[in-house]
Amino acid sequence: MKAKLIGGIAVSALVAYVVVSAVRTRPFAPAADLPRGALVYLQVEDLPGFMKLWSESSFKEKYLESQNFDDLAKRHLGLKIASRWQEFSDALGIPIDTDVVASVADKRAAVAVYDVGKLDIVFIAPMNAATFEATRLMQGSDKFDSEQLDDGTQIYRVDVDADKGRQKQQILFTHIKGRLIVATSEKLLAQTASIISGRLKNSALADDPAFSTLAARMTPKTAAVWVDQAALNADYYFKRYWLMSNVGSLENIRSGMFELGIGENEITEDRDYLLKEPIAARAVTSADSRQLMSRVPDGAPYYQIGRASTESMNKALASVLSLGAENQDSGERFNGHLYTDANNDGDDDYDSDKFDRYVNDADDEQRSVMTKTDVTPNLASAVGSAGPRAVLTLARSRAEKGPLFVDFDRAVVVTLALPSAVDGTAFERSLSGALAAHLLVHGQRLDEQWVTKTDKGVSWRELEAPALGWSVGYAIQGNHLIVANGPEFVSEVLLTSGKVSADAVVDFAEFTAVRPAQLRDDFQSTFGRLADKHDLFTGNILSLIYSAPSVGKIEITKFHQGNLMHEQLRMTLRPAEQQNKTATE
Repeated sequence: MKAKLIGGIAVSALVAYVVVSAVRTRPFAPAADLPRGALVYLQVEDLPGFMKLWSESSFKEKYLESQNFDDLAKRHLGLKIASRWQEFSDALGIPIDTDVVASVADKRAAVAVYDVGKLDIVFIAPMNAATFEATRLMQGSDKFDSEQLDDGTQIYRVDVDADKGRQKQQILFTHIKGRLIVATSEKLLAQTASIISGRLKNSALADDPAFSTLAARMTPKTAAVWVDQAALNADYYFKRYWLMSNVGSLENIRSGMFELGIGENEITEDRDYLLKEPIAARAVTSADSRQLMSRVPDGAPYYQIGRASTESMNKALASVLSLGAENQDSGERFNGHLYTDANNDGDDDYDSDKFDRYVNDADDEQRSVMTKTDVTPNLASAVGSAGPRAVLTLARSRAEKGPLFVDFDRAVVVTLALPSAVDGTAFERSLSGALAAHLLVHGQRLDEQWVTKTDKGVSWRELEAPALGWSVGYAIQGNHLIVANGPEFVSEVLLTSGKVSADAVVDFAEFTAVRPAQLRDDFQSTFGRLADKHDLFTGNILSLIYSAPSVGKIEITKFHQGNLMHEQLRMTLRPAEQQNKTATE
């Protein structure tokens, strides 16, 4: 009996060890220790290694010297973060630098932000007792007030005069069951300790349904971030100081999780979003996307492929005509139908009511002041009978010789289900009518100025607009409608038809590609003559491009699946010899 009892205890102990080990090593183990209610959660798989990677990277030095960083440092948000960081350092009595941050974790670490205004946080990292005693925190523990809890846990705390003395905070830290915990709130520290000890059940961040749903879809690589976007959208400080765009574009996002992976030849970021309302968006097929990618000229710095909806078609064509559609309010939409092929199952695309309501709605004040001239012309209607399925947008900039002048090459390539159904006369009339509306002399007609041009074995129809200083041309080649704002670009896109692309192997909702090397040269030639490096616009763009000479290509792919939206950002790194060449130019 005694042997059986001892054997039972040993088995139970082994099972308990296995269970605890599984909890500690599972993908999002720190989230099982942190309280619910976090607005932002960051987990790093190897914090010391990540800090070393940052410290030794060439990007760090280049970025810290860039105009972009200089502008960020001067903004209210940058000044606020720097001030709070210094206040925390002063309270701890040690500078919080990369070496200190790297020293507070053996490997994996996580931090959760509970208030973006006060910067209330909880930091947690697995750590054995010996390592804890050797940390910089414990070396200066005599500067902290300490107290011992009933279970023997020792807690250290120090007051912080935060926000230049306008609010009182504390920094508290302790070591509980193999974990270092640092918090800026006694309540948050107590909740964390209670969750780890088992006194609080179903109260961890990992128990949040929104978090667990997204966490089940990812395996953290280098780092992962989770955001409670619904809560952030309602946060005053986030909207006023942190957000770089209109909060309206984020209204349909309930939460999001982002996973960063750093490899030898590429950097990837996978983003999963849990939506309040699903987006009914038909995907661009791999066959259509491969065809469209074959139309991208060598060296094009930017291109995008998406589903051909009324809205996307109108915006793309208006962009070619330089009608400013991209700057117009995205909430102003047309009631045109969605263009699909004969296999359309009736699902709505970007024109769906739910997508419009949650993603593209304009503010009431903006909508009330819009006039008829603010509306993007319905250029897509003239080719609706041809069944557009997907649309490729191309763009590049260049500086003209002679007088200082910047021009932009833009082109659109549309995949058609029935190219023979295009009414050329109607399409030409819609383009010339849209251009004529912007002439100084109203009522001037351009319809009769269309001519056929031929060069290098390809032909297209062209409309010269002398009053506007440029022309527009189009052609139908195979199942593609090609429209561009100049004969050179039309011809160049037409001559790419012999290429075959194998890049796209899956269906997607949207694909965007940026080639920073070409973009860098493109912006340098275009904007280098317009302003010096301290100019807010050109200085920032060029500074970011110069800061990352290792990036050869950036690709962003978007997918939809019910109330889940997935994006993948993939940065392909350039060979070392090309990086060195760029860095020394």
